[in-house]
Amino acid sequence: MVAEAPEQLLIPMKWNVVTLWTRGDESFEIPVAMEQQTIVRAGGKDVFKAIVPFEVSNDHSNFRNTIAFTAFPLFGNNKVTIEIYLRNQGQGEWVKRFDFPLLVERSILEVPNDDKAEVRSESDHGESIA
Repeated sequence: MVAEAPEQLLIPMKWNVVTLWTRGDESFEIPVAMEQQTIVRAGGKDVFKAIVPFEVSNDHSNFRNTIAFTAFPLFGNNKVTIEIYLRNQGQGEWVKRFDFPLLVERSILEVPNDDKAEVRSESDHGESIA
């Protein structure tokens, strides 16, 4: 018997998306940018969306953001995309900067439907333990 996974299966798992940004030589008048990370399944439906503000300083040229997620999506087609958008805080539309596709592989365990199934383990010497 093979059980089908629900269409919108989320497993409890901590994982992070880290983005690294480099500022060009230009100066910024608005010191706070907004980053949006959207986890999208095939077909374009959003699963998670996280928005984080970060300060773009003229004193530094490199910036890092980390967004922690507490669940991981497993869908029937196993295709998930992380889309990254930027905009200045409170101004304009989100601009998609890049997307990162994830291919998630999963194994389906076939469990026999047998009432007489027994669990056995082996010791370090290869002998069966009853």
